[in-house]
Amino acid sequence: MAVSEKIAETIGVPYELITFSNKNSTLGICEVYNQGIKKAKYPMLCFMHEDIIIHTGGWGNTVLNTFNDDPELGILGVAGSYYKPLSPSGWLGQGIDTECSNLIQSYKFKDEAPNLNYKNPLNTPVAEVACIDGLWFCVPKVIAEKYKFDDITFKGFHCYDQDFSLLVGTEYKVAVTYGVLLTHLSEGRFDKAWLAEVIKLHQKWDNMLPVNKGHLEEKQSLQIEKVTYKCFLDQLVTFKIPLHNAFKLLWHNSFNKKLKLGMFLKLNYYTLKKYIL
Repeated sequence: MAVSEKIAETIGVPYELITFSNKNSTLGICEVYNQGIKKAKYPMLCFMHEDIIIHTGGWGNTVLNTFNDDPELGILGVAGSYYKPLSPSGWLGQGIDTECSNLIQSYKFKDEAPNLNYKNPLNTPVAEVACIDGLWFCVPKVIAEKYKFDDITFKGFHCYDQDFSLLVGTEYKVAVTYGVLLTHLSEGRFDKAWLAEVIKLHQKWDNMLPVNKGHLEEKQSLQIEKVTYKCFLDQLVTFKIPLHNAFKLLWHNSFNKKLKLGMFLKLNYYTLKKYIL
């Protein structure tokens, strides 16, 4: 069933569809979403990918009620992380699982059966997070108009969700709801273009990162930073991106000032080993 038919069947509130096909377009997702914001007539906006199936009946009212219950809420998604690392990464770091999610994950690029990805480490109906996954999220139009998506920095289809989360999160809460269930038909792909956008994202937000909404202790945060940074190094090698990007990051004031000396020296050692190897 097409996503538009499933929306009609499940949403339960008056709505409009603003659709866009990128098959024959050079526009990035930030520019497309900003155009959609201008066109929208309703006060609540929902951004979603076309490869999802929504299962929850009346989810429109669930979204509206969630925002009405919390005036400080700015973004509501179905997957995200309560810790966004200082080390370059996607919306989820490595080393300690900080994911909050409620979705059924299907796979397009590997042979795996669909599985329910339900993670509620904070044991709440709505979990505050640092950033959300952009496959599905809702935001009041007034907030979307105020902040907009950064179509200057991000021209493609990566990192817009993290960037928008961090931007809106400077004033409002970003959260994951467990009251809406959907299936994501694709797991996504992480390639050289994705990593290049991640580097730009972290250059933009290095003064603000990390964002810790799960009250992790310093030891836990450092564990995430170490493992995530090592993963970043491996990705630089895999995608043949010059490793000087890693040194440039390490020696940036806002990065090295936020790490303990021991951790800072270890990360430099890991980087040097990659150069030698």
